[in-house]
Amino acid sequence: MARRPTVYDVAKLAGVSTATVSFAFRRPDQVRDSTREAVLDAARELGYVPSGAARGLARGGTGVLGLQSFDLLTESDLLSSDEHAPTEDGPPDPRVFPLYVDEVQRGFELECRRRGWSVHISNDPRAPQDVTDHAGRVDGLAVFPSRAGLSGVAGVLESVVRTVPVVLFSMGGVSADEAFHRVQADNNGGARALITHLVDHHGARRFSFIGDLAAPDYQERFTAITDELTARGLARPATPLIASEDPPTSDHPSAPDDIADHTTSQVADDIAASIADVPATELPDALVCASDQIAIALIERLERRGVSVPGDVIVTGFDGILASRVLHPTLTTVRQPMAEMGRAAARILIEEAEQRSGTGHTVILPTALMLGESCGCIPG
Repeated sequence: MARRPTVYDVAKLAGVSTATVSFAFRRPDQVRDSTREAVLDAARELGYVPSGAARGLARGGTGVLGLQSFDLLTESDLLSSDEHAPTEDGPPDPRVFPLYVDEVQRGFELECRRRGWSVHISNDPRAPQDVTDHAGRVDGLAVFPSRAGLSGVAGVLESVVRTVPVVLFSMGGVSADEAFHRVQADNNGGARALITHLVDHHGARRFSFIGDLAAPDYQERFTAITDELTARGLARPATPLIASEDPPTSDHPSAPDDIADHTTSQVADDIAASIADVPATELPDALVCASDQIAIALIERLERRGVSVPGDVIVTGFDGILASRVLHPTLTTVRQPMAEMGRAAARILIEEAEQRSGTGHTVILPTALMLGESCGCIPG
């Protein structure tokens, strides 16, 4: 068997140092174009493939970052209908994918690729055991919140963060340990901007909020909405919580039913049915949903029952996923910079893996109000 070419062989043929070869693959943006091309030409000629294990040994780690999700938005029955289900013969319905986690993950992967790092993704439902196993394979871990915040794995994460850097995509569910890094969108500013628009431009005065306050992000959005309405002398919004139909247990804690759960459709049906029976004069002016997924499901159910959006009631979301722009009516929502959230998490983990500071960073990225037809605006 022929000897496998090494980084030393590539360096000799290209006439550069081994460090330059490493940078040409790991940090191509930091190498001159002509030098990088010489290295790549030499690698192709020799049949050289960079060794992830070797790179890991060189940097004192694995060269891999982990992305951990639990039960959040991994599957969807958004419309509870085979009509819109993805098939092997065609792309998934844009009303279903991509979701929040898809866009954050894409940003995370792109930043890792740019910097020459690999990504290991896990959504094994055996948490917290899976978190420990996952953390042992990577140099840093980014964690999506689960439906119950992160309370079910808080103790494990607080242990893991002593060994590898951890970025949380939510503020809640874990102690305020300064070792954790956090990346989040500006829930407060986004929710307040939404209410300001609905009150000032549409004259809305009566609001209902739809979303389970057990989810930290949902709680923060609801608090911001309440604070903004209180500051304007308006009534606190009614809160129809979307909650599990079954009593909470140790295996299945009380948690918000997001679009990943079959009960989302039933809840949307129930809310739509109750609204359809209410005289128009008694309807809230706006149904403010904690996420786009909830808003999309609700709009579809309302229209099935003859309730016009926005003619009879305004419906808004929060996230800014692709589906919000292709829905009819288009959705008024608050756009999170999801891809940039993923990139920020990757940057933090890479920097910490290369030179551990031991002190957590908190990054709150700005949101943007996206006007759509569901509030009565005509985007232009």
